Amino acid sequence: MLSFSVDVPHLSPSEPGALPRQKLLERLLQAAEQYSVPITWAVADWHEDWLIRRVMASGPIHEFAVLAGEQWAESRRCLVAGLSEARQWAAAYGVDFEVLALRSAHPLMEMDVLVRHRIRVVRGPAAAHLGHKEARWALRPLSARFGIWYAPVHAVVGKSIPWWWGGSRSLRWRIAQLVRHRDAVHVSFDVGRALQESVDLAAIARSLFRWAAACRSKEMFQVALLSRVVLAQAAHLEPVAGMHSVLRRSA
Repeated sequence: MLSFSVDVPHLSPSEPGALPRQKLLERLLQAAEQYSVPITWAVADWHEDWLIRRVMASGPIHEFAVLAGEQWAESRRCLVAGLSEARQWAAAYGVDFEVLALRSAHPLMEMDVLVRHRIRVVRGPAAAHLGHKEARWALRPLSARFGIWYAPVHAVVGKSIPWWWGGSRSLRWRIAQLVRHRDAVHVSFDVGRALQESVDLAAIARSLFRWAAACRSKEMFQVALLSRVVLAQAAHLEPVAGMHSVLRRSA
């Protein structure tokens, strides 16, 4: 199973780059709509009215996630405040989220806070490269008791693709290799980094979506929302003996 997410960092409409970013997001949405590819939109700023309403207008094919702020790892108070504000704004739009997308590798997380804010999936930060074989790259429970799961990012698209990779074609091949060897593979699009490095993220995404749609039509693999992929896989996974939550306990 293959899933995609788009990380949308905070950016004020008055800041330089706001218009190019909006155009990029619109192109990503159009590509997803053209190939009926579901996307998890990880939003950092829930005041971003245009984006939220545009994604909602695309229909139930998509879902929202909350993109953790950099300061959320500083303390429990910051985590509670950030999730509470995101939950309030999401409710004002009549939408829900159950995915928390991380930015840092070692954030401060409290189990009771995640449960209270109905977080069921914690998506890890973007990986540095493809094909990593460490155990942390597998879907695993953060708390089997509370049904909260950790989903790693296997590929990040947003930085320039090295010339020796052979461009987008090689990227598709590498992702295909991951799909063949794993039950669930997740690809993240980094909007902020793509704009900084002048990467044509929309063109790469369109190529990936077209390929994924073709593979789906041939029944090679499924393409689904991150939360659906995780929960479907979790239903078939049994907690490993001696496995413990990687979350800090509440004080």
